[in-house]
Amino acid sequence: MASVIDVCNLSLAHLGETPNLSSIDPPEGSAHADTLARFYPIARDAVLERKTWSFALKRVVLAEVTSDSDAWAYKYVLPADCIRPLAILVEGTSDENGATEAFDLEGGYIYSNAPTATLRYIFRQTDLTKWTPHAIAALSWLLASYIAGAVCEDKQVKQWAMTMYENELGLGAQANANSRQTARTRTPASIQARA
Repeated sequence: MASVIDVCNLSLAHLGETPNLSSIDPPEGSAHADTLARFYPIARDAVLERKTWSFALKRVVLAEVTSDSDAWAYKYVLPADCIRPLAILVEGTSDENGATEAFDLEGGYIYSNAPTATLRYIFRQTDLTKWTPHAIAALSWLLASYIAGAVCEDKQVKQWAMTMYENELGLGAQANANSRQTARTRTPASIQARA
């Protein structure tokens, strides 16, 4: 499985640089390590935010605080690891069947009319061993696009890296969607014949 250093070295290789970093935390002292240490967390969170990755899904019952809204009955604290809220689930159901509550996100809080709020969200998954190969590849390309200006000062290379990122993101989204299984009901032929 890929590590942070593997992703950083892959990003450098995309840009034609020798991929020989050994540490970005703390940076090993090279200009590349300093740049990658600065941009890696930004790129990681951006990749997570773009798609509903199965490896970065989480559900949690939200902590309620006093609401200060006339439009919403309840106010909840947004989890610290939340990258993007997806749904407030109706108690006892799942969002796959459309049973969700409306909500609004403001200043680190979620407002809703749900008396008990279970949030389904994309969380800051920092363990790259949980990431899919296409998500890792997408991260390496986005990181390459971020550092291209500092590494090779070529806007065309930056654009090419961004195009490759979008390609990997699309492939990753397809693979992610294919990993979901939906329940199918099968009616035996003998019962179908009665209809």
